[in-house]
Amino acid sequence: MLRARISGNVIQTLLTVEDVADVDLPPEPDIATGEAFELTIADLPEMDDIEENTPVIGIIDSGINDHPLLAGAIVGAIGVPERLGTADDWGHGTRVAGVSLFGDLRDQIAAGALVRADASPRARS
Repeated sequence: MLRARISGNVIQTLLTVEDVADVDLPPEPDIATGEAFELTIADLPEMDDIEENTPVIGIIDSGINDHPLLAGAIVGAIGVPERLGTADDWGHGTRVAGVSLFGDLRDQIAAGALVRADASPRARS
């Protein structure tokens, strides 16, 4: 793994090297995210049921909150040390759980269905 500031010419060269598996560009702001803040639960498409054989994954993060989109998907949560509790005061762990469960939520909303289990394995948090 390497992080570097390089010119486009160097990137073009890296893309031709067989040993380079992936070149990832720096993240860019998501301008459309502001629209998502206006959504309510009533605005969301219907959500499918979680299948019995859906894999369970563990997420180590800032905690997890009881969120309607994660209903039925949270198997458990612990805090270490216990005095920290499991509440996600920063919201990051809850968002990571959502990504692990839905993938790209915007694409699913645009498609008109919230799929929590499909042919590609989705995870429960």
